[in-house]
Amino acid sequence: MKRVVVSFWISIVIAAMLLLLILGGIFGILYFDLLLAVVALGLAIEMLFLEVMSLRNAKENHKLRTDMALLTQWMEETQAESHQRKSVADNRIVRLDARRAALERKLSKQIAETKKQIKATDKKLTDLNKKVRPHLRHLIVRKRR
Repeated sequence: MKRVVVSFWISIVIAAMLLLLILGGIFGILYFDLLLAVVALGLAIEMLFLEVMSLRNAKENHKLRTDMALLTQWMEETQAESHQRKSVADNRIVRLDARRAALERKLSKQIAETKKQIKATDKKLTDLNKKVRPHLRHLIVRKRR
């Protein structure tokens, strides 16, 4: 921002000098050569200022390019590491999914087997109940009497 303001004021001074030069030519001021020298000096100062700014910009551009190259390299490395981590995580997820599926199959087999055992046990209890019940009724009836 400061550079723009300085450049603006230098441009204003040069414009004023050019105006004086034109007026000097119109009105025939005797110091025409002096005005021309002042204008030339003003232009030389602005050119020097612009050259210095150009050098500063070149240094900043070089620094920015270097920083950008380093940043790009870091991003590529980070991206590669991230891809590798993602790959490892994906492999782990696949293994965990396979393990979960195997455990689910095993559990479903155990549940089916347990259901069969429950049915068999229920049938045995039902048969035993049918056999024992008449005898128990006889005993229960005796106790009441």
